[in-house]
Amino acid sequence: MNATEIIRKTRDRRELTETEIHWFVDRFVEGEVVDSQMSAWAMAVTINGLTDDETYHLTNAMFQSGRTLGIQSKSPLVDKHSTGGVGDKTSLILAPLLACFDVTVPMISGRGLGITGGTLDKLEGIPGFQTNLSAAAIQEACNAVGCVITGATKDIAPADALLYSLRDITGTVASVELITASILSKKLAEELDCLVFDVKCGSGSSMKSIVQGRQLARTLIDTGNRFSVRSRALLTDMNQPLGTVIGNTAEVIEAREAMTTGNPSDLVTLTSQLAYNLLKLANVNATIEQITEVMTTGAALSRFDQMVQIQGGDLNAVPHLTWTPVKSPVSGVVESIDCARLGNLLTTMGGGRTQKGDSLDHRCAIKIDIAVGDCVQQGQSLGHLCHEKPDHFTDELLSSINWSDTPVTPLPLVLETIG
Repeated sequence: MNATEIIRKTRDRRELTETEIHWFVDRFVEGEVVDSQMSAWAMAVTINGLTDDETYHLTNAMFQSGRTLGIQSKSPLVDKHSTGGVGDKTSLILAPLLACFDVTVPMISGRGLGITGGTLDKLEGIPGFQTNLSAAAIQEACNAVGCVITGATKDIAPADALLYSLRDITGTVASVELITASILSKKLAEELDCLVFDVKCGSGSSMKSIVQGRQLARTLIDTGNRFSVRSRALLTDMNQPLGTVIGNTAEVIEAREAMTTGNPSDLVTLTSQLAYNLLKLANVNATIEQITEVMTTGAALSRFDQMVQIQGGDLNAVPHLTWTPVKSPVSGVVESIDCARLGNLLTTMGGGRTQKGDSLDHRCAIKIDIAVGDCVQQGQSLGHLCHEKPDHFTDELLSSINWSDTPVTPLPLVLETIG
């Protein structure tokens, strides 16, 4: 068995065996299969795809390259994974919200790269918050609070960490099969009972169309179910930011406000839907109304603040943000908001990464005061910028908004539920 023959087989659309896939992944982790060979194979997968069995075996091989968390819990272990969107801060609310309903949430999250922000980056906008917990600390947090949000340790799916770093620089990030293996190899380490996927579709996500999103959702669900993880997916619209702010510290502040005021409504609605579907999979009876009440009347906020405290964060030290308004130069109807452009703008401002290891200014942020379909008057506020030199970025913010002379109907927030 050798790496070159495995690359040739995938190049020629010949199916790999379970033994071949496990050998290839194991030797990659050991360093015998070198980066150039894995990169060539990843490109062959991106072009030709994998069968369902190959995707399952790849996921399993990557999962088995590391260890499990070994969380002990009498209640169901549940989690959510989002494929990434602009302004997507649902995890900050969802984890403590679910913990109020007799389930345990050992959420392994990631960092942002490119236009989408990472949950860990947002939480690190809270001074002192620790995102690199040991397995023992994760267990302690789950026992005390019922939820934790942390990064993967080095021994959780190490094959994924090695492969992802290559995919990012070789144009192979968008492969449905590689995305599936990457996501599930880490989630399987949590030994979950139930998992809901939030598959974003639109300008602010890697899946630009509903058709692409549907394919990814079905592959994730089918593969998750083969591992006996009860799985479901929501296809959600990412053609405008979720909530009103984009930026790490700002999104933490908005998430906490949502847990007291019930606004912004789109953020609360989507979080309620995700919680409802996860609890249903876990056989916990709760209505949307009950979930929303727990979210917005203090219980979820109290649980969030406990989680922050046990992970070393100091909410009293979160900096105050100063905003500069950006007013509309025209009157018209908002036809669309280019989320990719907004995500890139935040990166340019210093609030996002272009490559791993980039440092962040957690205070940089963009606030959007309008939504698709709104009728706007000249001079009305379109948004705000939080930066020391906001005038440098005003034109780019204005350029992210497209106008219409006729009424525009926005897409629904939840496009489809699958599984």
